[in-house]
Amino acid sequence: MDNNPPLAISYTSRASTVRDPQYRLIHHKDGFTELYDHQSSAKETKNIAPTHPEVVERLTKTLKSKRAI
Repeated sequence: MDNNPPLAISYTSRASTVRDPQYRLIHHKDGFTELYDHQSSAKETKNIAPTHPEVVERLTKTLKSKRAI
């Protein structure tokens, strides 16, 4: 069972987003990915995607399962 179920999923013509209790992942259609930890950067000032590939992978799978990307 997933300990961090998604709270919100949204998508536009340019990007898809998923939010769980701690993280927000933004997957842009051009392939660029942003990940923010709301416990340490509530204003989304530091993209931590390069240093947290396991979280990016988990949340990307969530988007794919919801057909948002």
